[in-house]
Order: sequence, then structure tokens, then C-alpha cells
Amino acid sequence: MIRSNSIFLLSSIILFLPLGSVYTKDFNALCSTCRQLVDKFDKGLEKTAKQNFGGGNTEWEERKLSKYELSEIRLTEILEGLCDSSSFECNHMLEENEEHFETWWFKRKTKHPDLFKWFCIETIKVCCPKGLFGLDCNTCIGGADKPCHGNGKCDGDGTRSGNGKCSCDKGYEGEFCLDCSDGYFSALRNDTFSLCKECHESCDGCTGGTNQDCKECRNGWEKDPEGACIAAGFSLEPTFTECFCPINLRTSPSGEPSPCHLCNSHLTVGRHPKRYFYRRSYRRRGVCKVHLQLLTAEWRFNHKFSNKRIKAHFRK
Repeated sequence: MIRSNSIFLLSSIILFLPLGSVYTKDFNALCSTCRQLVDKFDKGLEKTAKQNFGGGNTEWEERKLSKYELSEIRLTEILEGLCDSSSFECNHMLEENEEHFETWWFKRKTKHPDLFKWFCIETIKVCCPKGLFGLDCNTCIGGADKPCHGNGKCDGDGTRSGNGKCSCDKGYEGEFCLDCSDGYFSALRNDTFSLCKECHESCDGCTGGTNQDCKECRNGWEKDPEGACIAAGFSLEPTFTECFCPINLRTSPSGEPSPCHLCNSHLTVGRHPKRYFYRRSYRRRGVCKVHLQLLTAEWRFNHKFSNKRIKAHFRK
């Protein structure tokens, strides 16, 4: 008896609960389904254009085509091809809203040629225009034309879901996606626009894009007398002709090619001697001769090495 009363009470509570408390519409999924329906409808329009005509009698074809173009037969052919039999969401939405398609086809198409806008946004209201979000289609941060100021994605953009918060792209952060994240610096900024660029690989924080703009050097790099971050453990004599490499060290801390990475513990030249070195290496310990003319201008600009705190640039 007690069990029966409990079941009855629970059933009564569920019966009188508001629908929204036990079922919440997934507007993101509904908008996606609606968009797919409209896309399929547009393809159906293309497929049925001038269908079954081409017999040679142009005047007769044009007369018949004008009737078929706006006919219920054509609409039925298009609707029948909108959903796969296995797609429950698509078939359910079509079944629930078939009358809306008929209304648009016969009464609204001329005045409202954009089916997606008329059907998905204005009629069944499962989508919003681009740059808007939520049940009331509120404007995304940064405006509808450039949500998140062009540096991120607005949550719920184009749907009746979401909270409008920005998910910033790589290199950007903050509520408005106008701030630069760690490892990036501000190249240009105003109230509505921000351009962040990546710091030089040697920097741990920076104010510009070169190794002279580092706030601090990353592990494996050190500052030279003028404050530029250079790779630790390598040096170039002031004569700009000899590169001193630690024994058994074949690559720079950053993993990129350097004048030393082709020198091994036997003082032999690596696989690509013509790119960085003369073929003959010095026989003295840990020394090989650098072919400076073959170093790229970009490499010479981005890297500096020192020997006993003496700054040395690569030069032609």
C-alpha cells in the first residue's frame, strides 16, 4: 500500500512539472539539423531544375516547365529527398514542419527567397543570424560583423544556444580576445582591433619579435652584453671564421641548425658541408671553420654568438 502511494505521488509530481524542467532543447543540434534540411532543399532545387525536359520542342518545354517549376509535384520530389531514412532528427523536423515548407513554396518564396533565414531563423526559431547567439539572438562580444573582435569564437554563434563568451584563438586571451597571451607581443592594438605576434624562440616573454626584445631568456639561452638572448654553449671568435663547439654537441638548444651542429667529436663535417662549412675542418680540438658566405641572411640576423663575452655578428 505504501509502495503504491509512493508511485502515485511520484507520478503526480512528474505530471505537473513544467516541460522545460524535464526536457531542454538542444538548439545547437536543432540549428544544425535545420541548416542541413535547407542545404538539401537547395540541392533539390538544382536537381529538379529543367528535369525531364530536353525533347527538342522548345516552346512546349518552356510552357510545361513554367508549370512544373512552381508545382506541388516538384515540391514533393524535393521533400522526399531531404532526409535519409536513418536520420531521426531530420525526419522528425521535416514531419513537424512540412506545412511551413508548403507555405514558403506557394506563398513566401518570392518575398523571402532566403529559405534558411525565413524557416530556421524567423519561423521555427532554432537559429540566429551570424554573430548573434542565445534564445533572443543577442549580439556577440565585438559585434555581429567581427565576433570576439575577429580573434576567437563566440559561444552559440548563429544558434539559439550558448552564453556569448569568447573562446580566443592561439595567441589571444581575455574576455574580449584583445590581450596577447604568454609568448606573444602586441604588434598593433586599439579599442576594437588587436594583432598579437609570436615572440622569438629564445624569449621568455617579450616586447617585440627579435631576440633583442626578450624580457627574459628561455632555458638554454643567455643574454649577451647588449641584452640579446643567444644560444648558450656556443661561441664565435671575433675573426668571424672559427666556431668553437663543445665536444659531442651537434645541435643548438633550440634544435635548429647552427654553425656548430655539423661538428662532431672527431672534428669531421656533417652531411651538408657546402651549406655551412668548408670541407676541411681544423685539427685542433673542438674547432671547425665556418663558411660565412653560405649562411643565410635571415640566420645571420636572428642569431648572435659570443666568446668570452665578446659580441660577434655573422657577416658576409
